Amino acid sequence: MNIFICTGRIIKHPKLLRYKHKRLINTVICVPNNKKKATFYLINTSGRGKVGNEIYDIYRKGDFVMIEGLISIKSHKINMNNKYIKHIKYINIKINRIHPASLIF
Repeated sequence: MNIFICTGRIIKHPKLLRYKHKRLINTVICVPNNKKKATFYLINTSGRGKVGNEIYDIYRKGDFVMIEGLISIKSHKINMNNKYIKHIKYINIKINRIHPASLIF
């Protein structure tokens, strides 16, 4: 189990999905990157239950938040014109706790 704590900015409005009378919230955040290739990492996040309700009710696009959760890396294979297979990796976080961060730039 990998516990991950970071500060990020919400990029997309939280989306509400319902599954078996439970709320599931999905959104995308950006986290600063120290490498020269990209300035920010885009991370898919999801939350359930009370955390999901809190995300959907309180936080909006552009808010800075501190996230505590479980991090995982997912990969996808895509066939490109039947010539080669492209592997795409993306970061996913399952949110356990979320806190507001008041960052001023």
